[in-house]
Amino acid sequence: TGPLSITMLGGMTAAPRNPLEVVLNISAAGTIINQQSVALTLMDNAGGMLRLNPSQTAIRSDEVFPGGGRAQTIAFSWTFPPNLIAATQWQVNFSSTGANTSLDAVSLDMRFIPAPGALSVLAMLGGSGMICGRRRRL
Repeated sequence: TGPLSITMLGGMTAAPRNPLEVVLNISAAGTIINQQSVALTLMDNAGGMLRLNPSQTAIRSDEVFPGGGRAQTIAFSWTFPPNLIAATQWQVNFSSTGANTSLDAVSLDMRFIPAPGALSVLAMLGGSGMICGRRRRL
């Protein structure tokens, strides 16, 4: 009888991490998704919270829906500078513009700054590759 309202919650699987990019894809039919309602909230263990609207929105497909309304797939994305927040939890909210929305699919992808341990391994591998390369030249 009213608009669709969705909240997705989650936590980081490892220690606090700073996301670099988040992409949310929503596919729905009937009454369209309210693009102004889409928001991502990142929270840390110190009580900090950052709520942001998408930095980019792209309509991937848009067709007339036989039952009325539209069938749309929309991608929302956020990009973050390094060290913005050491997130341990996230929340995504969105809603439709009215009643009669059929949610078909939702996907959320997050890209993070690599953990410090992974960076040191990469640095060691890169350094050993340079040493091996120099030995071959001699």
